[in-house]
Amino acid sequence: MSGGLDLGRAAGFIRHDLPGLRVHVRPDPRFKRVAAVLAWQMPLATDTASPFALLPRLLRRGTRHHPDLPALERALAELYGANLGAGVEKMGDRHVATLTLTWPAGRFVPGAREEGAGGLVARAAGLLMEVFTDPYLDGTGFPADRVAEEKEAQIQRIRALVNDKATYALRHCLEHLCAGEPYGLSELGDRERLAMLDGEDLLRMHRRVRAVAPLDLFVAGPVEPGSLVEAVAAAWERAGGGPREVLSLPPAVIRGPRPEPRRVEETLPMEQGWLVLGLRAPIGFDHPLRPALEMYNGILGGFVHSKLFLNVRERASLAYSAWSRLVRGKGLILAMAGIDPRRRQDAEAIMLRQVEDMAAGRISDEELEATRRSLVERLRAELDQPGALIRAALEAEVHGHRDDPEELIRAWQGMGRADIQAVARQVGLDTVYFLHGGSGTQGREGGHGTA
Repeated sequence: MSGGLDLGRAAGFIRHDLPGLRVHVRPDPRFKRVAAVLAWQMPLATDTASPFALLPRLLRRGTRHHPDLPALERALAELYGANLGAGVEKMGDRHVATLTLTWPAGRFVPGAREEGAGGLVARAAGLLMEVFTDPYLDGTGFPADRVAEEKEAQIQRIRALVNDKATYALRHCLEHLCAGEPYGLSELGDRERLAMLDGEDLLRMHRRVRAVAPLDLFVAGPVEPGSLVEAVAAAWERAGGGPREVLSLPPAVIRGPRPEPRRVEETLPMEQGWLVLGLRAPIGFDHPLRPALEMYNGILGGFVHSKLFLNVRERASLAYSAWSRLVRGKGLILAMAGIDPRRRQDAEAIMLRQVEDMAAGRISDEELEATRRSLVERLRAELDQPGALIRAALEAEVHGHRDDPEELIRAWQGMGRADIQAVARQVGLDTVYFLHGGSGTQGREGGHGTA
């Protein structure tokens, strides 16, 4: 171990740098379980997205000492009902994978010893590091049957995206909005590249991640930071961890809107239509104006009192759903409405009018106060959830910006109409995406796009 425990703080997390591993601990006695998330990140790229996306699910299948799911489940049961999960997502232009382990705090388990070499914390840390560093292999790679099963499951996840037309429209709008940027790629990989992967490809990806990927462990719950870090340091050393030549990853691409908006239409067998306006602002995660951009999104379409909901859905009755979503790490806002395709022009005009009203400063006191209150309430609710706490800290680490929830709340509380208008003038329309049934498309399995 090196140095003290206070090398950096974000959202109540205390950071300690081990050789090759950053450990972030938030001691919180309110929770009855401890949540630990081991996260690694790489650039989001076409050639690596598919094996990177598949790797955490294969790691979850077994280790050298616990070679299959039944053996791994027994090890989790011995931790008094621990749960182990695997996931992948994109943050900014990074590809981020996670292994999540939760277990009951020792004081809530009769007879359990929490600390020390054989204590609950040490055993949990050891199992998590084992899953990451020492997967079950068959010859020269991951077992062929497991690779085949996980590939098929991932391909089915990608195919199933079309079943939720709102999500499908959002994802495809982002592909066009961020064309040529890493964020335009899917974090799930693509079906063709997934189909070609084998166990050796996945082992090469695992070795690459072990060697150079930035690696962070976030722990939140009723733990003592010093004992936790000692347990993690011992487990990391036993697992072969040590100094690594960690990649220096580039920041996310942040830019303003295109001079002329791009228009894309796609058809699928469906009755309704989904209209998505892709807005951009040159305001990234670490930009001083990001809190104001969050207020902007809240007023535009983030809540039920917002302009899109009230003007497009309630007053004009043009949509059965209308809202907006902010991608904080990229300065993107996706304003979305589920509409009757025959009313597309009317819906687009009213949606754009709300954007124009924001830039003109036509924001009521009620909209300001309701949005401020809603943002604060949502953030305070997240502070009561270990998973949300960890995800916020991970996002801040990925973007290299230390977030403080109380500072964010103070920023919102001090924000006026002029602050929102200043941000609104930097927001512009980049892409218009429309998903609808078209004509003669019933029974089709795919769609087509025009740009």
